[in-house]
Amino acid sequence: MNSIFQCNHCKVKWKYCKKKHGKNVTKEKESNKKFKQINFIQPKKLVPAFHNAEKYLLAHMLHNPVITEKIRDELGASFNIDEHKIIATHLYAYYEEGNPADVSLFINRLEEQELQQMAIDIAMMPIDTEIGEQELRDYVQAIRVQSGSKNDIRLLKEQQRMAEQQSDPIAAAEIAVKIIELQKKVEAILNEGK
Repeated sequence: MNSIFQCNHCKVKWKYCKKKHGKNVTKEKESNKKFKQINFIQPKKLVPAFHNAEKYLLAHMLHNPVITEKIRDELGASFNIDEHKIIATHLYAYYEEGNPADVSLFINRLEEQELQQMAIDIAMMPIDTEIGEQELRDYVQAIRVQSGSKNDIRLLKEQQRMAEQQSDPIAAAEIAVKIIELQKKVEAILNEGK
């Protein structure tokens, strides 16, 4: 959250009001006599669909060992974001040891402060306790599409680099076209679910 100071008299930001109130503006701002503080919240940055899918899936997994087992069988550690992979792996181990669905107990077992904070943020996400099979499949699909396409694109870029090293610009251009087509296909699949 950021703050700005507004002149009560002119209703403008204090730095634009300096001319009207002279050199005392800074002192007045600090003493808050003529200026009131306005707090505003910065808009959240948009993230890709797979990112939200991973977070919501982890949120459900934190609260339900049955869902965790299903996801372990379907995805394993195939999450795209490294921190999510680590949290999922710890969750798999946590539930395999027979522990209950206790978020605070799980978070206390995480050693890194950053992972603990991320797990807390994910656990506090508003979710419906009952999740349908279709919603689960949608989350898994978004993660798989990103994961699979990322690997395919990486392999194509490697082939393109090799073609460029072998002085074959035509092959490199053809591979570049394939990369663009794959990226468009992935985007279309991800937008289809919206």
